[in-house]
Amino acid sequence: VNQGQQLKINMFRINIALFFILLKMNIFVTVARKKATHALTRPEFQTMLNISLAKALPLNIVEHSRWEDKETKLKWTSLSMDTLVTRRPVGDESEVPSQRRLPMLLVQPKHNEDMAVPVVIFVHGTAKGKSDAKTIMTRYALDYGAAGISFDVRYHGARGVITMEEEIEGSYLNEMARAKREGPYFQAIIDNWRSKPGEQTERPFIFDTVLDATRVLDFIESRSDLFDISRIGMTGVSLGGTITWFTAAADERIAVAVPLIGFQWFAWGRDNDAFHGRVRSLERPFQVAAKDLGKAYVDRNSYVSFLEKVAPGLLHEYDAPATLPLISPRPFLIISGEHDPRCPLYGVASVFLHALDTVYTHAKHKLALYIGRGIGHDIDDTMWGAADAWFIRFLFNPRANDTGVDDLRFLLKNTPIPNSDIAALRRPPNAEHTKIVFQYLSTFPELHPDDSSEKDARSKIKRGGEEL
Repeated sequence: VNQGQQLKINMFRINIALFFILLKMNIFVTVARKKATHALTRPEFQTMLNISLAKALPLNIVEHSRWEDKETKLKWTSLSMDTLVTRRPVGDESEVPSQRRLPMLLVQPKHNEDMAVPVVIFVHGTAKGKSDAKTIMTRYALDYGAAGISFDVRYHGARGVITMEEEIEGSYLNEMARAKREGPYFQAIIDNWRSKPGEQTERPFIFDTVLDATRVLDFIESRSDLFDISRIGMTGVSLGGTITWFTAAADERIAVAVPLIGFQWFAWGRDNDAFHGRVRSLERPFQVAAKDLGKAYVDRNSYVSFLEKVAPGLLHEYDAPATLPLISPRPFLIISGEHDPRCPLYGVASVFLHALDTVYTHAKHKLALYIGRGIGHDIDDTMWGAADAWFIRFLFNPRANDTGVDDLRFLLKNTPIPNSDIAALRRPPNAEHTKIVFQYLSTFPELHPDDSSEKDARSKIKRGGEEL
């Protein structure tokens, strides 16, 4: 082969190589662009949660006891049913059966025993149990004629170190140290963290309990003689609020949802050094993870590594900006504390205000943010009052084709909610600057804030006790 022919052959080879390089680059860019613009769908979310697998299981409902409260005359029922456990045991196999039964507590309004009524699902917070909701369940049954159902989160209550009798009585809350109550839950999360790559494990932090909540919905749907299945509400506090949020995104059977101090933008906390409050809520599991990673303390990298293992996607495709579109246009009220370190206000309000301008554009009256003034990771009567107003408006006494603005103003005047200052922060995802808006007189977003009060607001808004 002469020199000219060899040069042509080499050029041909170079062109072929460049072609494949460009083809790979194009494929990479196309996939990256598709991933960046892909919107989470409900079937994808349900598949991740194993909802279809759980739905194939029979309920196998067992009624444990019935009783009537002597003072209120309300009828209560303790029952349980089967749920799905995806763990392949690697240690003590006795831990797994304890989660296969889902204990529940049901109350029925006494004056509506023979007709289908609206029902509200209540979810408790960390280190508590289903009996923690008895007071609010009683009030909703007496005041609004609504049935109530609560259940034990994974490794809590009767699924933890508490007997079913102790859990129903609620006496353990005072008698047993919190560290002992949350022990089984924390250990299950640590086991999840330490599971081997590719090993099928439980996901006790959030996801498995969301699956359990959909089983509660299956139960409600199976008893259409008792419950109006078109009027199912859900609420919860702290961890229970997070589970409420994700269940509403995963299952359209939730008609109205009100998460209390449980809604947050996880990625915002990561990116803005505001994740330490979340670390304190799961202190032992995070500390174990940091130690396993060779860290002296929980830094941003160990925080991210931990969440990516125990709740894959929580910082990305299953975070607040991705899941709110799955809830729209159903009524969704976010209740947060102004100084809550676990659910930082900047992140919460940023997602909320962005959703108002995007996914709730044509249903703005159905998305609201109520901020408890001066409140940290806690709730007060005004915050429950906001939840009451929301359920009255959209679940207990809904009216078709009504924007609800006048109704909400009326409800605010007739429920224990003072005309308090409400702070919100406008920061669409990926924006460089934060615009603070301050709203007086109303706690709901239909009454748009006056930007002229921004300067006054800037000096008043705090996050986690520190000036922003």
